[in-house]
Amino acid sequence: DIRLNLLGERHPAIAKVVKSIGRLHLKQNVPERALKFFNKAFAIEKNARESSEVEGLEIEQAGTMLCIAEAARQLNMTQRAWAAYNDAASVLCLHFGPDHPAALE
Repeated sequence: DIRLNLLGERHPAIAKVVKSIGRLHLKQNVPERALKFFNKAFAIEKNARESSEVEGLEIEQAGTMLCIAEAARQLNMTQRAWAAYNDAASVLCLHFGPDHPAALE
């Protein structure tokens, strides 16, 4: 609540908190709830990326895409999972190069 009041709901730091809540839901085997939080985090990151010059947001977004992919995989949403994995891999390859370990995960 303090971060939300200080930074506003569209700040990248809020996306990290929202993504962390999603990860907790995923660890508790509640992928449907996790996916909702991951989607919200992705939307915040996308908005922040489009409206600011903050560096590193594309990497955060790729991490969120990987979270979305894992939740979708657990929900047997195969096409959504593959799309999210591929989108994340594309961002990581562009940023780090195709041979970097982060791009190969």
